[in-house]
Amino acid sequence: MKGELSGWREVTSGVPQGLVLGPILFNLFITDLGTKSGSVRIKFADDTKLGGIANTEKDWDIIQEDLDDLVNWSNSNRMKFNSEKCKVMHLGINNNNFSYKLGT
Repeated sequence: MKGELSGWREVTSGVPQGLVLGPILFNLFITDLGTKSGSVRIKFADDTKLGGIANTEKDWDIIQEDLDDLVNWSNSNRMKFNSEKCKVMHLGINNNNFSYKLGT
């Protein structure tokens, strides 16, 4: 920026940007980012969506457990989710709007 260059830094996690094989390597890297409890995870490029039907407290707990699994995966793989971009969308009428959390 303004003629200044930053120094080189070693990439210790994730997939380096700008590689021709980057998208393929990233898909391989996140392959184990599956779902255990029954909610649905949709992954596209570097976006991950988690969803499910949550009519009961047990359903809310299942989705929260899956969110916790995502956080554990990200910590194990040194890939942090951008909490600024993480949102909850409640659908339907008579929705209790359970409050989910991503991490601590």
